[in-house]
Amino acid sequence: MTSPHGWDRERAAATARLAAVASTAPDAPVPTCPGWTVARVAVHTGRIHRWVAAALTAPDGTEVPPAPRPAPETDLGGWLVEGGDLLTVAFEAAGPGGAVRAPGWERSAPWWRRRTCHETVVHAWDVEAAVGVPTSIDGQLAVDGIDEVVEVFLPTAFDLDAFGEPATLHLHATDDDLDGGEWLVAVGSDGVRSERRHAKGDVAVRGSASDLLLWAWGRVPTSALDVMGDADVAERYLAATRY
Repeated sequence: MTSPHGWDRERAAATARLAAVASTAPDAPVPTCPGWTVARVAVHTGRIHRWVAAALTAPDGTEVPPAPRPAPETDLGGWLVEGGDLLTVAFEAAGPGGAVRAPGWERSAPWWRRRTCHETVVHAWDVEAAVGVPTSIDGQLAVDGIDEVVEVFLPTAFDLDAFGEPATLHLHATDDDLDGGEWLVAVGSDGVRSERRHAKGDVAVRGSASDLLLWAWGRVPTSALDVMGDADVAERYLAATRY
């Protein structure tokens, strides 16, 4: 798993990439976020940064209102970087024992450190892809991102009815230098279970960790990866995700 400082470093780098696009092409449409522009992605991401920074320092049980939107004349790039810096300072001050304790959002500081990192990295990819060639996501970070998907989102944000008949998926990151990178996801009538291991599934979806994470978040199509077995299972999986 990526370390807390690794999450901060990757989030800061992604924030800088997102800020660069927001400063130069704010009105560009973002195909991977239908109906959104670069500016909307930037404001969405920046408000998350500022909300988490505020929530980490709020008294226990206090409602934390949404972060304000930047004024129309604001340079979005500078505003993004400033908010990212505020978030890094807040995480450092909170330490590993800190937490967000706003009602409904109660999670540890490390949980939020990881979440804000992956949120920012994927959205930086979104806007870069909208205007040119996106930066590939670091392999080990992408593996951690897939871990987050299967551990955090699949148990609570997956539509079993939409998926249909039970099936298994083997997800395999093919990078040569990775620590780990294989998952078996089993979808049944009782929910979704996953484990980190090599195993045969009804379908195997293989590719770089970066592409596999982007596929799991619906950013690249199944056809962009190497699929073996029942490709319909992979498509049903994407159709059933609600995160």
